[in-house]
Amino acid sequence: MDADVPQTVFIVDDDRDFLKTTCRWLQSEHVRVVTFESAAEFLQAFQPDHPGCLLLDIVMPKMSGIQLLEELNRRRWVIPTIAMTAHNKISYAVEALKLGAADFVEKPFSSKAVLVKLVSRVMKTAQYARKIRVEMAVFSEKLSNLTTREQEVLKLVVEGLSSNEIAETFGSTTSTVSGQRASIMAKLSVESVAELVREMLRYSVATELDPSLASLSDFQKGRK
Repeated sequence: MDADVPQTVFIVDDDRDFLKTTCRWLQSEHVRVVTFESAAEFLQAFQPDHPGCLLLDIVMPKMSGIQLLEELNRRRWVIPTIAMTAHNKISYAVEALKLGAADFVEKPFSSKAVLVKLVSRVMKTAQYARKIRVEMAVFSEKLSNLTTREQEVLKLVVEGLSSNEIAETFGSTTSTVSGQRASIMAKLSVESVAELVREMLRYSVATELDPSLASLSDFQKGRK
């Protein structure tokens, strides 16, 4: 993932007039915009590592916005999404938010200022989330370098067990466990147990929000 890639607003809507107006408003504020008239076109062209946000019409023919959100979840593609509809139905909002949409709004937008403010807020959130994801992806790769026993020791360290207690658990010596702890901290680039625990908690939360991160590491499987 290239952190220098500019953020893009992707708009998926079958209403050409809406696409044209929304695109013009955003581009007048120097926002990079890519538009699609169908969910299928978006799925074919979108690169999941590209930073930005998605403006998504919920009610579309063939593949609806709700179905697109379901497909994004199935593929584990993460992109902050603003769901939109001209139909004032609470059920649409509830379903979209359950599927991970960051916001739900009625269209058309009342003014350019309203649109720009909404997109700016979501893009800032997306930028921060991307930064965290990059950091956690690096951490995940480091976790994959741990041996099976080091993974087991790590889990017990995070649970708060001392080297003596861990040694008793595995029937080994305290010096052996101390060496394993030192190896773990070196491989994970941390300097203290407190930092180790903090990074593991961040990783745990990140993988709950974005399960694709866990696939970058074989931490759960174990290495020999």
